[in-house]
Amino acid sequence: MVLAYHAGDLKYTVGFDTVVPLNAPQQALSNEMIRYWGAFAHRGDPTVHGQARWPRFKPGPSGRWLSFELPHSVTRTEPQFSDEHHCDVWNAAP
Repeated sequence: MVLAYHAGDLKYTVGFDTVVPLNAPQQALSNEMIRYWGAFAHRGDPTVHGQARWPRFKPGPSGRWLSFELPHSVTRTEPQFSDEHHCDVWNAAP
């Protein structure tokens, strides 16, 4: 299992940390991420035709966001994130 870490996206977006080259699925994800960043820089909107929609973030239980993952990015919702990452542990009283 590979976990997220600070600046972990740099390998995919600007080529930092390339001691180990990206494999084919990682390179495809890199290309996808670069298209999102490029669209946002160019138009102020990260929408890319043919890729998962990057929704505007809304906090709360109905929140949705784009999750960069292999084999391709997907739009997720807050309950999915909380359940998958066991966030309820932080709500438990000590």
